[in-house]
Amino acid sequence: MSKLISTVSIILLFAFFSQIMTPAIVFADNNDTETQKLVTPLRKNEKAPYTGVLVSKFLAAEIITRCNPVIIQSQCKILTDEAVSLANSACKTKNDFLQAKLDAENLACKKIISAKDVEIDVLRKQISSPPLLEWYEKPAFYFVGGVIVGAAVIFGSTYAVSQLK
Repeated sequence: MSKLISTVSIILLFAFFSQIMTPAIVFADNNDTETQKLVTPLRKNEKAPYTGVLVSKFLAAEIITRCNPVIIQSQCKILTDEAVSLANSACKTKNDFLQAKLDAENLACKKIISAKDVEIDVLRKQISSPPLLEWYEKPAFYFVGGVIVGAAVIFGSTYAVSQLK
């Protein structure tokens, strides 16, 4: 067991020192723009079928920005104006949508309030005035009906009794 621990510690010690001794910059990309600003002269019958100068994209960008700042500024202004216009139209569209939604909600609330006002008026009228009864719901109808039914029962029972003899 101790031999295993000593072997593992030696391996870990070796890995630690190899990490310290190997500089991390070796693995990094070189993004130095000065070394990327390359100019390559070309002659006829070389890699290109014409004579001239081949420049890297970084050098071409630098040449363009140094030589044509007015063009770059006008292009930037066009792009920023277009972006601002697009943002303004998006905000206006969103604002119009929210305004339409607010108007619809206000209209719905007004309709609900008017319906509730009508309901409240009906309930107030029911409370303030006595209920209107139909002719068959009045107490006099029940009294007269009871008298007629009672008389009919008496008449019917006397008739039935007289028939028994």
